[in-house]
Order: sequence, then structure tokens, then C-alpha cells
Amino acid sequence: MNDQQIEQEIQAKGLTAPRVTPADIDAVIEHTNIVEFRAPSGQILRWAVLTCRNGYAVTGRPSVAVSPENDNAELGEKMAIDNARDELWPLLGYELKTTLSRATDLLTNPALTEEGREALQLAIRAGDSAAIASALSSCNALS
Repeated sequence: MNDQQIEQEIQAKGLTAPRVTPADIDAVIEHTNIVEFRAPSGQILRWAVLTCRNGYAVTGRPSVAVSPENDNAELGEKMAIDNARDELWPLLGYELKTTLSRATDLLTNPALTEEGREALQLAIRAGDSAAIASALSSCNALS
């Protein structure tokens, strides 16, 4: 199952709690570089280096064909990119969990206005990480 199929199944089951989506992964990637290395055996290893909006770069396992004759640059690059994207899921999950924790902590702040509290609760219920981050930044002076 690929990321899109999993996302479709999640939506079909009505699972709406905050989560990282394939769209979140796409949105965070600012630049992609492919690095190639030719081994003495003739195998070509390819890594994708994904640079995120915040400047952080990640890479995944390399793609490589067992037999150099089966090497295909287009396929190898796609596989390398998928491998690197896999590394972003736990990072964005951690970021989202931290954002949710900060939002929950802020809900108990007595200085938070009722309007701010309602906006934050709505964003949390909707699972909208962008709205949560926006609500947090507008309340930042309180924390």
C-alpha cells in the first residue's frame, strides 16, 4: 500500500484526529537532490536528499539494482525519493505531537481569551496542524 492508498483508507474510515498526511510531507519538502555513487561492481546507488522548508535535510536508504544491467535512473530516483520521504514521517509526527502538547498546555493558561481558547479548541478538534500553529503563534505572547 502506498501513502495515498493509506490516506484514502484513513479518510474512508472517518479517522479525523490530528495526523501527518501525505500533503503535509509534500508541503515540507522545498528541494530534492539526487546523489549517485557507482560501486566497483558497477552498481549505481542513489540517495535522495530532501531539504525541508526550515533548512533541515534528510536522506533515506539508497536505491540500487542487484544487477547493474537492471539499473534504471528514473526508477532508481523515484525509489530513493520514497525512501527519503519515509524518514520525514516520524519527524513530522514528533513536530505535530509537540504542537498539540503546546496547544493543550496553552488551553489552561488563564490569560488566554475565550475567543483564543475557542479557536484553539476548534483547530485541535479539526486536526488542522496549520490552524493549530497559527493559533499558537497568535497566543505566543501568553506563553
